[in-house]
Amino acid sequence: MPKNDIFVSYAGVDNEPLPGADKGWVTTLIKGLKNLLGRKLGSTDAYSLWMDKKLRGNQEITQETIEQLEKSALLLLVLSPGYLASQWCRTELNAFLTQVGENSGRVFVVEFDEAERPNELSDLRGYQFWVKDEAGNPRTLAIPKPRAEEQEYYQKLDDLARELSDKIKSLREQAGAILPTSIFLAQVSDDLAQLRDEVKRYLEQQQDVRVLPEQVYSMADTEIQQRIDQDLSQCRCFVQLLGQKIDQGLPNFQYKRAQAAKLPILQWRDNRLKLNEVRDSKHKALLSQSTVMASNLEDFKKRIINQLKEEVKTEPTQGDDFVFINAASEDMGLALEIQEFFIGKNIESNVPLISNGITPTEKKTDLEEQLLACKAVIVLYNTDTPLVWVKQQIRYCQRIQTRRGENNPYKMVAVYNKPSPDKQPLLLPNNINRLVCSTPQEETCLPEFMRILRDE
Repeated sequence: MPKNDIFVSYAGVDNEPLPGADKGWVTTLIKGLKNLLGRKLGSTDAYSLWMDKKLRGNQEITQETIEQLEKSALLLLVLSPGYLASQWCRTELNAFLTQVGENSGRVFVVEFDEAERPNELSDLRGYQFWVKDEAGNPRTLAIPKPRAEEQEYYQKLDDLARELSDKIKSLREQAGAILPTSIFLAQVSDDLAQLRDEVKRYLEQQQDVRVLPEQVYSMADTEIQQRIDQDLSQCRCFVQLLGQKIDQGLPNFQYKRAQAAKLPILQWRDNRLKLNEVRDSKHKALLSQSTVMASNLEDFKKRIINQLKEEVKTEPTQGDDFVFINAASEDMGLALEIQEFFIGKNIESNVPLISNGITPTEKKTDLEEQLLACKAVIVLYNTDTPLVWVKQQIRYCQRIQTRRGENNPYKMVAVYNKPSPDKQPLLLPNNINRLVCSTPQEETCLPEFMRILRDE
């Protein structure tokens, strides 16, 4: 268990007090953040934050700093030209990413000033604490210190505190807890960024909704379709704000991927926008779709909530002992071997679709139907099975369980775990069984599954 919930990484040059302020900008930011975190988590003792308060200028990283970083769950970095120029700041960042991975969602970027992001931070959403003045020059908010009328600073600080507290809660939750509903809130052009933030904030505060994507898309990314499809696969519906400005074709591209995923689509445009003034034919066609609601933003937010409240119909179930064997493509041989075992025990079972001609959408639909229909699930974690895939399948089972309802729980969800010294360890929720399976017939493997399934 990490000793620190949050580790603050910053350049000392960004925390030197300016005339008119008795504390540095970073110190002031963290003081306000700590107050908000205490409120959102219930008390000031409900979390731990570590910040090197003695840091000055380009001071070398200390052994204590390294030890504190290694014991931290989240990294909050204050990005600036000074941060990028500091060898020690980059060392902290690289050490943390090596520890948790670049796609862990554990790095939070506070933008102190306009600065070109390094590749390892390019996809992360930032909290922009600077604006451009009328001349187009960047200006950091709250310089030399926050003013009561500077609401944009306090709103950004509240957003940061809320999302940090949500992440802290998520990391602490028993993995068996019910996951929030996920919604795909499409990336927007710059002119709609604040409205998107407003919708995101509203959803998270009112409905315990997880909003995706958590990363920033770029049309220059050769894997953009894969990234979007992965996020869409986790979501209940697709929500999109549209305006007159075109952002490199990204709005239309996200919309097309949502259509391919067969998600419910909710789109919005301001009712004051005049379609006859939109010159781009593709963008005009997008704005004219029947799924686009022309209204004020408040009415659209209510429409999203109504969509979330609609009941999800559960597929009819099969036999009392129907088991779904969830396997990655490389483990289908083992899955079929397990299925043969169940046939010998007069237990109905099924495996995922494996034909190369099946589309990703068809595979997803089949997986969903199998998880809704079965009475028990085995997720295979074989010698070479990717750990990330196993975790994704467990989370998906949990999401499907919320749709099945309290009156239709799984009899059992288990992980077929084949021991290997080279495998990454897998931490399981309390309500997920771990089967120790050197072979399928071993007493701690499928026979144990049978005993639990049949209450023997």
